[in-house]
Amino acid sequence: MALIDNYRRQVLRGKERRLKLLMDQVREEGKALIIEKKILEAQSAIERTKSQSVINSKLRIIESSEKNLSVLNRNVAILQERIIDIDQKISYLENKVEVELERMEAQRLRDERRSR
Repeated sequence: MALIDNYRRQVLRGKERRLKLLMDQVREEGKALIIEKKILEAQSAIERTKSQSVINSKLRIIESSEKNLSVLNRNVAILQERIIDIDQKISYLENKVEVELERMEAQRLRDERRSR
């Protein structure tokens, strides 16, 4: 029983870790949306103005926002890779639980036959 309990605990921890990573991914995607909105607002301000200093300022904002956006997108990709890894590990452990349950059931049946 200890082995199967260990597998079950590992599955539970894996699912908790997966949930945390999903929450982190959603948070990063939310930040990306805010940055995209900032870029659109700066582009709109450039179209409305004739002042060169405002245009330069907005271009700097766009440039820095695009850098931040690329960093966020890279972070999201890393989180997605981690989520996939955890999903694979969870699947593997769930399979181990099933195998262990089958082994225990087979052992119980053998013991039952012997006791007759």
